[in-house]
Amino acid sequence: MTKRTTHTLLALGLAGGLAMPAPAAEIYSSGGLTVSLDVEIGSAAFFVDNPNFGLGRIDLSNGENTGDTSNYEAYVKPSLSFSYDAGGVAELYGELSGVLTGTLGDGDAGGFTAGDDTDADIEAAYLGLRFNLTQGDNPLVLDVSGGRQDLQIGNGWLFYDGNFDAFSDNAFWLAPRTAFRNTGIVRLGNEQVGFTGFYVKGDSDNDRAEVGGVDLEFTTDYGQFGILYAEINDSDEVNFARRGMEMVSLRALDVPIPAVEGLSLSGEYTKQFGGKGGNDFDAHGYYGQISYSFAGLPFTPTLSYRYSKFSGQDGSADIKAFDPLFYGFDGWGTWFQGEIVGEYLLFNSNQRTHMVHLSGSVSESIGIGAIYYHFDLDKKNYFGIPVTSTDFADEINFYVDWEVNDNLSVGAVAGVAFPGSAAKQAFGDNDNIYLLQAFAIVNF
Repeated sequence: MTKRTTHTLLALGLAGGLAMPAPAAEIYSSGGLTVSLDVEIGSAAFFVDNPNFGLGRIDLSNGENTGDTSNYEAYVKPSLSFSYDAGGVAELYGELSGVLTGTLGDGDAGGFTAGDDTDADIEAAYLGLRFNLTQGDNPLVLDVSGGRQDLQIGNGWLFYDGNFDAFSDNAFWLAPRTAFRNTGIVRLGNEQVGFTGFYVKGDSDNDRAEVGGVDLEFTTDYGQFGILYAEINDSDEVNFARRGMEMVSLRALDVPIPAVEGLSLSGEYTKQFGGKGGNDFDAHGYYGQISYSFAGLPFTPTLSYRYSKFSGQDGSADIKAFDPLFYGFDGWGTWFQGEIVGEYLLFNSNQRTHMVHLSGSVSESIGIGAIYYHFDLDKKNYFGIPVTSTDFADEINFYVDWEVNDNLSVGAVAGVAFPGSAAKQAFGDNDNIYLLQAFAIVNF
């Protein structure tokens, strides 16, 4: 659910749009060995009126209704990394990082975290070995790594964030924990073709799901294309029925349309099937997006439309509700669709969403945007609560991102969500939800 993955904030935005962070500070370099230290500090403040469309914030740990909510999140994430270059043929590398998180005030509007709580933990802890199998400007590289580390496939549609920052983890929206547990990852490829084989394990809030899979990706002048196969071999199944689920996913990203300069298409389709131990899966999810960049206009605007569908449960014996797995954030609107509804109410299952996104740049360091969403349920139930309509909500977000300098990025978001008939029935209230949030990320 909410992964405001900070290393993506670190790679263009806490929710899309911020620039790359400052590189880690080199503290030692000699004889092919380089050791670097990075410290990342994040903070965010949130004000939400009428959570759950006026029902109030429900603390998921105790069921208490705390009404409107305001809270503050923060984290400190030190990281020590190294690499050893053996003459350009092989490289040994690794990282060890920790994270200290805190949430103050009422807790997040979804009730996933409580206020006035802190926590500390190991984040990344991995080693890897990289070989250049060929030489030249575009070498074939073999990379083998293991431990606690990140794994991103495509734009984060299914695999992006290995830790759901809920309950004692704190910092639900900032979400500095992203590493999967007990990973083994093999990568082979060059700039055009990449193969990834992986075995990863999620955190306890994601039922410690253990997933093995392979991904093949092609990068061309005509876009990026990929095919993924994965299977969930084991899971605690506290929150989701998952054991034995298999999936195949096909994707095409940023495909240009030669006849219209500035026009591009993206999309992905996933089929979930298989099962064991009484689980029988028959679910699907997909999206299609068209984007147009207006060259030569002030603010260099880009206009996008996207339709996405995630199947819902229809009462049959088969499990038809789409499992979004470890989705994450690769820019505003992906894959947390809406800073209100997508953060706290709908989580890419039993959902159909229309999105219109207009973004632009005031300057090289300041980005702005506005997003409109219309949310429908795929089936007439909200987490098992029967409703007579699929019309769930509309939402508007306005955001600004500012890369102040190489070390500091800040931003703010304002949003409002309007309940549809299904939301009014599910929550018993019909107030609009208003949100204001601001954040800052510092690297040094």
